[in-house]
Amino acid sequence: MSSFVIEGGYKLSGEITPQGAKNEALEVICAVLLTPEKVTIHNVPDILDVNNLIQLLRDMQVKVEHPAADTYTFQADNIDLDYAKEHSIYVGRCVGSNSRSVAEHVLSMMFMEAKNLYTSVRDVKHHGWNKPTGREIYGKKLGIIGFGMIGKYLAEYAYGCGMEVYAYDAFAIAEETARQYHAQISTLEDILTDCDYISLHVPLLESTRNMISTEEFKKMKKDACLLNAARGGIVNEEALYEALKKKEIRSACFDVYSSEPPREDDKLLTLDNFLLTPHTAARSMESEQRTCAMSTDIILEQLIGN
Repeated sequence: MSSFVIEGGYKLSGEITPQGAKNEALEVICAVLLTPEKVTIHNVPDILDVNNLIQLLRDMQVKVEHPAADTYTFQADNIDLDYAKEHSIYVGRCVGSNSRSVAEHVLSMMFMEAKNLYTSVRDVKHHGWNKPTGREIYGKKLGIIGFGMIGKYLAEYAYGCGMEVYAYDAFAIAEETARQYHAQISTLEDILTDCDYISLHVPLLESTRNMISTEEFKKMKKDACLLNAARGGIVNEEALYEALKKKEIRSACFDVYSSEPPREDDKLLTLDNFLLTPHTAARSMESEQRTCAMSTDIILEQLIGN
């Protein structure tokens, strides 16, 4: 019996036979698993949605568990890779399936903060009619820390809005790559001190844990906005609270947090200049369709190979 972990930490195991098939999509999957030839099934309507894929696999009497993550978009920090290796559990990643979705979310948070959209909508719903003055992002400097695909897409979007884009990565960024995505190669220090918007796109490692803390906030512009749609733990949240409360920076917009959901008495949630969305940057219909298609390919490739 084989076991697999696909995007989101789903663990699959069990015997797959044609008798478990209840529709055309399942028959295709079963046929693939029982023959050496691979069949592309991305366009089968039944499995374009991730939740449908999971249910279809259950219908085939495949055991589906989800012991690790609560989203489809996980990084290795959510999975015990040593345990997986010890128990012959294959861990697959759908790299890039949600990159555009996350980049769009970051851009939308920038607009939400700059145009006071959250507070304006909230006030109107409570019968207020305040008219706060916002700001334009055109001409502003965006610093991207971590220039993977999410950072690259964000650079494209921001450039299209007339922003100056600067990029830093722990690994050298090729000049050609920077030109392709309309970014200027920069240093971490220069991004911290010069940029109006600073967006984090790095994994959570020992080297990146609390990489943005008290000293980094002191280097930022008083008018800076910090964005984090990468991982909770990259920013020291106690230091962030002090920086926002003392107005050392203007604001922070996060989609991730060290404790999800945050505690009800969390101090950061009391601040108007801190905006937090519930780790939904990667969640879009299109990204979940891509995740489903890529996960299916990974499952079939591993099952056929085994």
